[in-house]
Amino acid sequence: MKDHILTSANNKIIKHLAKLTQSRSYRYETKRVIVDNPAVIEELALTHYPRTLITKDKNCKYPNIKAQQNIIVTADLLKKITGLASPQPIAAEFDLPTIAPLTAPKKILVFDQVQNPGNLGGAIRSALAFDFDGIFLITPSVDPFHPQAMGAARGANFHLPIQMGSFDELLTLAKAHHISLIRADLGGAPLSTIPTQEKLGIILGNEGHGFSDEAKNHTEAYTIAINPAANSLNVGVSAAILMYHITHWSPNG
Repeated sequence: MKDHILTSANNKIIKHLAKLTQSRSYRYETKRVIVDNPAVIEELALTHYPRTLITKDKNCKYPNIKAQQNIIVTADLLKKITGLASPQPIAAEFDLPTIAPLTAPKKILVFDQVQNPGNLGGAIRSALAFDFDGIFLITPSVDPFHPQAMGAARGANFHLPIQMGSFDELLTLAKAHHISLIRADLGGAPLSTIPTQEKLGIILGNEGHGFSDEAKNHTEAYTIAINPAANSLNVGVSAAILMYHITHWSPNG
């Protein structure tokens, strides 16, 4: 396939690609997203067809990545497309994974109006690592395909199904699939007392405001034991610890 060399920031393709990084609504309108990590792009290209492969110069070759179109851009244009001051020499445009209801989930990770995209992306990556079945985002929520979330998830948000909805919709999902919901909160019971069960949903709270009243009223709280001087753990770290515990711990050791 012939490479197209683009040098103008006013080119319609460049404007489109840059807007995917800048605008959540545009990502969902066009159903496209930018990935800017070479290793993730190569891995995703095995199962997902890239719409556009973007490289910094003609000597930057990735023969294993087959895209619908290949474009070569200047360093400044690559910065504009990715929104990064020092981008990798490659980026790619992929179809946006579908946001849809979870089907037959057993273990799910839930976020109660999370705000930080890096925390969310890192937790999604951990959820994939610990064999969770999906992510539920209680709205309003940061976009799981925000550039920072994409970077932290390292492609995991393409492999795990994600559903967005209200707390009532979460309760409906949990009831339909017999999933018990717990939350990670201060002043809760020790992790060792979490009931051993096949179907479980872990809820993590908002970074600034904690949990909604709905979450507090419908879930039992469990606490990760830490040095009091640390005060608290961030959402991504808490999620990883809880998922590891649930995946590997048993009351019999």
